[in-house]
Amino acid sequence: MNTLWTPGPWWAKPIPGSYKQPFQIMAGETIIAQCVGDQLTPEATSIGKARGNARLIAASPELYAASEEQHDVIDRLLAMLIERDHTFYPSKTPGVLEAIQHANAARAKARGEQP
Repeated sequence: MNTLWTPGPWWAKPIPGSYKQPFQIMAGETIIAQCVGDQLTPEATSIGKARGNARLIAASPELYAASEEQHDVIDRLLAMLIERDHTFYPSKTPGVLEAIQHANAARAKARGEQP
């Protein structure tokens, strides 16, 4: 898959040495992003949330790939259902179309096609 981002795997690396405890998201030796937490400033992101943000960002390449794989599997399963039951319409089944559209929009956002 040709993407606009650095290929994974990514991982979250804590950088010790300050009360803000930054977390770097790494791909090999490349720094992808940094998440900083600050326990001393009430309006700042907490260190725990910064750690969670870093882990979520680090999982992004795998989450995107898993979403693509799930989309392909769901597409095949729906095709099988339609072939077996010609009265089955995914768009008339509660939640099916909305879930597919939501996942499509999230992947488009990751590719920079939607805000």
